[in-house]
Amino acid sequence: MMRKKIFFTLTFIFVICVWAQAALYVNEVNSSGKWIEIYNDGATEVNVGGYTVTRNNNDYTDNTATLPDGTIIAANGFIVLFQIGSGAPVTGAIACLPFGISTEKFWSAWLQDKQGNMVDNSFDVGFPQMVKVTEGKSWARASDGSQAIVALDPTPGRTNTSGELEPSELKVFINEVNSTGKWIEIYNDEDQAIDLEGFTLARYNNDNAIAQIALPAGAIIAAKGFLVLYQGEAVLSPVEGAIDCMTFGISSDKFWYFVLRDTNSRLVDNTFNVGFPQTVTVFGGKSWARESDGSATIVTFEPTPGKSNTSEIEISELKIFINEVNATGKWIEIYNDEDEAVDLGGYTVTRNNNDGGFGLAYIPAGTVIAAKGLLVLYQGGVAELPIDGAIDCLPFGISANRFMNVLLKDDQGRIVDNTFDIGNPQTVIVFNGDSWARKINGDATIMALNPTPGEDNDWITAVDFIKKDDIRAYIYAGTLYVPENTSHIQLYTMSGKLMMSRYMNGTSLTLTTLPKGVYIVRMIVGGQAHACTIKN
Repeated sequence: MMRKKIFFTLTFIFVICVWAQAALYVNEVNSSGKWIEIYNDGATEVNVGGYTVTRNNNDYTDNTATLPDGTIIAANGFIVLFQIGSGAPVTGAIACLPFGISTEKFWSAWLQDKQGNMVDNSFDVGFPQMVKVTEGKSWARASDGSQAIVALDPTPGRTNTSGELEPSELKVFINEVNSTGKWIEIYNDEDQAIDLEGFTLARYNNDNAIAQIALPAGAIIAAKGFLVLYQGEAVLSPVEGAIDCMTFGISSDKFWYFVLRDTNSRLVDNTFNVGFPQTVTVFGGKSWARESDGSATIVTFEPTPGKSNTSEIEISELKIFINEVNATGKWIEIYNDEDEAVDLGGYTVTRNNNDGGFGLAYIPAGTVIAAKGLLVLYQGGVAELPIDGAIDCLPFGISANRFMNVLLKDDQGRIVDNTFDIGNPQTVIVFNGDSWARKINGDATIMALNPTPGEDNDWITAVDFIKKDDIRAYIYAGTLYVPENTSHIQLYTMSGKLMMSRYMNGTSLTLTTLPKGVYIVRMIVGGQAHACTIKN
């Protein structure tokens, strides 16, 4: 009789232990944030170190993650597991998932103990999917540990609720978004500072791509102040004090809207929406921004990271110029007209194309340009070194038929030079390796000239040539005749507009479409530049 009692007691204890382990559930799965929540419905904490979570897709791909040793899930508590390399969805979440979660492909997830025993395999959305998620929502049990799987607002590390969460009363807004610099500005319209640690920020694209981050420790925003977040793996910091925490980029043509939630998953701001299809578009490095800080209207602005959207763009007093741009060699020359050397480290060069294409380059730290000196930047992965000492820092190319202008800003975002502009449509055309260049260093007039990287621009006027030059060209019966050994010609109006630029293989060129008038011909004869006037 005593043996039977002992056996019954041990059996009862064993059943209680199995029941306690079986009270663990896969409770919520989120494909946008790439995380899985586990819920402990038991009355005691459980050490789940060494347990495995397996994700199954409807294309028959399975992936498994092992929970780190010593991982404890409290009684009636939650743990959140997220994909390694993505942003933590909540403070205390564990980066241990070596796989993502697909909105369209996810099928089920199960939990096993260290011995491989099944703990929970009841989280199943159907095959084909009977439960679908949109706009960042989670697959979740209707209540913690229940059987019904539904689509709910995300509640990582918190109890599932099928009711809509009350919105937060905080007056905190997504204020400005920049796709080129990969940064987001948040504005606090409250009268006190706010700690945003653990707040989540979700980005939605018009191709249904969703990405989410949790703001890190130290994300404190001052009263009536600004906080800038950026993608540090892709770009440099846009402003001092910006936080490198974004694990996703921002596409100028795909971005749709942002959602900011607090640590209780309550909605803080979902009003930064550019439309689907986009009703507000950006180009040339501009930002989507509220018309004034915290206002409802979204417009296109010059970037003001960490500053009020009503701020005027500051202008630097330095006399430094974009001096020459060459599409063939993929280089840009800068000229310093100051009487002392200037450190250009952290300055930015922006290239704009007439098709909306945009390129941004950061000049490396410690880059110094001498007084009255020249500095050449080039695209080293594509082009050859144009001159000794040129700096390989351009991540973009330069197109002869699409280039429009170049903008130089200092390390504080102030405009240093925005005067190198050839118009849209192009009013200055280049051919056969010529550069767009200022007539002389720092001059306002931009012309098509032979490349002189790292050397002074020294275009000599036709009048000077005529006074001292006996080498001539002439037009007869619609044909331009030039001297022997002429390798290149440029034809200008008397006002300086370039009409054509050609390399020569002989001594004549047909000009039947040239309007009547007087022109300047610039010729390279025997390697030397010459010019004269001609009459058509």
